[in-house]
Amino acid sequence: MSEEKIHPNDVFDKTEIFKRECERLLDELTLLCSIHRIPFFWTAAVKNDSEGTTYIRNAAAPASRNINLVDDQISKHLGVCAGFNITHENSNINFELDDEDGFFYNL
Repeated sequence: MSEEKIHPNDVFDKTEIFKRECERLLDELTLLCSIHRIPFFWTAAVKNDSEGTTYIRNAAAPASRNINLVDDQISKHLGVCAGFNITHENSNINFELDDEDGFFYNL
């Protein structure tokens, strides 16, 4: 987490509420999506404090169902969850070459 203090309104722990009220419903949704071969992704932030954020997730990636999506956003979401930084495919990357010795100038 960043060095700045977390606002008291942003500190919460809904882990038990999630387990008690949400988990069963999401298990049912997961089963129905699996039966009908519907790829899915969901994530819930159940706890947040100065130590970090706790997420509970589940997914059925298209590849695991042998499904090719034209716009596979699910795999992109899973990549973010795995720690990958996602950049827009049309974004420009700007960089400068250090040519102190004149190498590129003489090409």
